[in-house]
Amino acid sequence: IVWGPRQTHPVHEASDLTVRLRFHRRRLAWSDLAASSLGGRFTGAGEIDLTGDEPVHASRVLWEGVAIESIPTAPGGRRGLAPYCRAIASGEMRLTCRTRDALSTRGSGSLVLDRPVYLFLRNLEPQLAAYGLPVPPLDGAGPCRSLVALAGGVLTFSGLAGRVEGM
Repeated sequence: IVWGPRQTHPVHEASDLTVRLRFHRRRLAWSDLAASSLGGRFTGAGEIDLTGDEPVHASRVLWEGVAIESIPTAPGGRRGLAPYCRAIASGEMRLTCRTRDALSTRGSGSLVLDRPVYLFLRNLEPQLAAYGLPVPPLDGAGPCRSLVALAGGVLTFSGLAGRVEGM
């Protein structure tokens, strides 16, 4: 969830959304989030503490069954991952933010891509053909796993582990 204009942020719709909200003197807490979106389910909880000069946000979001090729990655609904990879994602992130600026949001978590199809391997064809080598199979041999981190509006993947048959 980003507080910002639709013109500058990727937006996707959710259905079957339920969430429990609790308002306290200077705190908004949310829990029991459940929503369907992007072919999967999202759950989570968090709070915004308003006791200081700037709001402090902390939350945990989990997802399962999400089709990564359907994730909007830019305003206007552009799906930038679709030409490169298809998979069913599950994972979780813990997020914090200490200002009103959404780009100051930081987070860390884990990601699992089940049934990955590495479409980007097709782009290697000219380089491999120069050595008489074929493009490796596009279908992943098992899940792909990674740690994820968010900082400054950039999502970073580390410890990426995935493979295809023969490699």
